[in-house]
Formats: sequence, C-alpha cells, structure tokens
Amino acid sequence: MIRKEYITSRIWNYLIAKPVKEKITITYIDLCHYLNKDPNLTGHLAILPQTISLNYLNPILEHCQKNNLPSLTIIIVSQNSGLPSELFFKKLGKASRSTNHKLAFFYKESDKVFNYNWHKEKNPFSLS
Repeated sequence: MIRKEYITSRIWNYLIAKPVKEKITITYIDLCHYLNKDPNLTGHLAILPQTISLNYLNPILEHCQKNNLPSLTIIIVSQNSGLPSELFFKKLGKASRSTNHKLAFFYKESDKVFNYNWHKEKNPFSLS
C-alpha cells in the first residue's frame, strides 16, 4: 500500500522542481494528473482534486507554518477562481476576508514562495 508520506513527498518535490522553478501556479487538477501518472500509484484509487487538500496538502502547509517557511501550497489553485481553496484560506485564518484581500494575500505570499531558496530545505516527507 502506498503511504500518505510518499504522495506528500512527491508533491513537495514536484512543486519545487517545476512550478517554483518556473514561477507559475498550477491547478489542483494538474497536480492530480501528475500524481495519477506515477507508476507506483497504478492500481490504487485515483487522487482527486476534492480530496487532495485535506489528505496531502495540509501536512505541507502545516510544516511550512511550523518552520516559518513561505506557504508552499499557495501556488496550487482552483481552475475556476485562480486562487487556493477556501480550506487553504481557513487554515491561515483568512477565510472571512473579501476576494480583494484574498487576492492581495495570494500575490504577496506566492511571491515569497517563488523567491525562497527551497533547495536548501530537505524534503520533510522523504522516505529515504
């Protein structure tokens, strides 16, 4: 059985290798497509956008908060709104804010993510 840490580790590595390096956001759907192509996940239930935040992104966000790192998962956004999920904003205490406040927060925080030297951080979910 594939462990939750394996998938979370793959997400961490992917975010740093592609979106952070290219300074782009990705959608929850794109991230799920990437993960579901992993040959080690063949035969397992598909990873869906509806469950990815709670199951795999929250541990990354919590690690970033606990270690005073930029919120790495902010660069994963909804295809419809172009913003992270409401669950993301709730975790950071920003859910009740207006869309304009959320946008300002998103741009400020994603800029921190894109400009942080993530390669100096060890993947905290690595199984090796």
